[in-house]
Amino acid sequence: MTLINELLEKAENAVSGKDKLLMRTNYSSHPSTYFSNTFGRAVIFINGIQDKPVPIQICIGSAAGWQDNRICVHEGKQNSSRCYWVLFDFTPEPFITITNIITSQMDQSSERATNLIAAIKPYIHYVVLPVGLYAANRFFRFLIPGPQHRSKLDLRDRAVLITGASSGLGRELAICFYRRGAKVILTARSIDKLKELCEELKSLQDVINNNEPVYKYLDITDPNGVVELVSFAINQRIDVLINNAGLSMRGSCKDTSMDVHRQVMEVNYFGHVAITKALLDYIPEDGAIVYISSVQGRIAVPYRSSYSASKHAAQAFFDCLRTEERFKTQILVVSATYLNTGFGRRALTTEGKPMDKDDLNQANGLTPSYAAECIINALINRNTELILAPLSHRFAIFLRCTKFFWIVIADNFRTRKKEKFCNSRGYIKINQSKLRRDIERLRKDITRVTSNRSSVAEGEVNDFLRNNAYLLGSYGAGFLLGYTFA
Repeated sequence: MTLINELLEKAENAVSGKDKLLMRTNYSSHPSTYFSNTFGRAVIFINGIQDKPVPIQICIGSAAGWQDNRICVHEGKQNSSRCYWVLFDFTPEPFITITNIITSQMDQSSERATNLIAAIKPYIHYVVLPVGLYAANRFFRFLIPGPQHRSKLDLRDRAVLITGASSGLGRELAICFYRRGAKVILTARSIDKLKELCEELKSLQDVINNNEPVYKYLDITDPNGVVELVSFAINQRIDVLINNAGLSMRGSCKDTSMDVHRQVMEVNYFGHVAITKALLDYIPEDGAIVYISSVQGRIAVPYRSSYSASKHAAQAFFDCLRTEERFKTQILVVSATYLNTGFGRRALTTEGKPMDKDDLNQANGLTPSYAAECIINALINRNTELILAPLSHRFAIFLRCTKFFWIVIADNFRTRKKEKFCNSRGYIKINQSKLRRDIERLRKDITRVTSNRSSVAEGEVNDFLRNNAYLLGSYGAGFLLGYTFA
């Protein structure tokens, strides 16, 4: 500290004019070779603005190194118009001592940094891969179109209609919805089980929910039952529709009878389509429609042909419904893995008889209470897709069913939504004459192109490939790179 104080005193004397060792120079004419050969000298850099120099830093050593690396040159530009250097001698011993201290500190810092890098290096690839996969997932979510709900769904005092509520997942959903303050309307074919469930819920009525649970018999394959449900729903007001009823099967494609194929499709596809279409006009735009699908609705499993086909069909139906008229209404499709609900015991054999035997995969599956909580949380958060499955199933779905379709239609969906929003608010003005010219030009182009096509399908395929060639190329390259890194 004595040496530093001495240097500062010398600098103040130089600035005040008491010390004549002050030398003024410009950067371009600085005699750095003279200072670089000095040993045992200290250099004080002083910044001079309008002939009012102020001491800035002290450099122990030559002026050349200080000028090149620290002060005078910053990002290729000079820091000030002129500078002052104060030179004075001192004995070599303090200089050597200070130099050793600085060198020792630099060596210790460098050694710590080297050791830290060496310790982290073996684990870097464990960090890079998850971060890359997470970034890719967020990117795909950005590209997927869907309703942009800014607020969460409040279930309190909302009317929720659940099909297949007598047992399994439907029963747990009814309990979870009721615990969150919703008014539940339970439907199934087993009236006794529905009555028992309602009595259980009524025991909680005064504690957590003032709404009385309601139940009604419903066979979703019966058209008359669907009509009666509509009449019942008009008086009850439906905010959320849960399409939960389902039927499974076990058997090969060859041995399964056509009656089994038709029966499974009637329950898993046509029944839910009929109920959804019948109640669609009575569900408000801020309501929700939920379809309990399966992982097998995204990737087929052997000996589940009818079941997988029905879930694939329902998945496509609700995807279309989401992107057509009801893009403001939340439509949630739940792709669930095996659930420990006894659902496999009711699965049909190739002859159409119940299995009456537990499925080992379902016995080791997720609990229905956990699945119900996950579904309700996804509903509250306004999600449109929920894959309720382990990572291995998710990865299999990703490899089998890529999201390229959503990437292709995302731009069209957003454009249509923007036009609808602008037109309804009156933010844009359309030039009618220009619009008529554009429509006429488009009509002529369509007539000319379609007249040269050998078939409509061929023309559509050619247009798709031509208009989306860059997307196909970029997606293919990205998939190959991601697969290589993974």
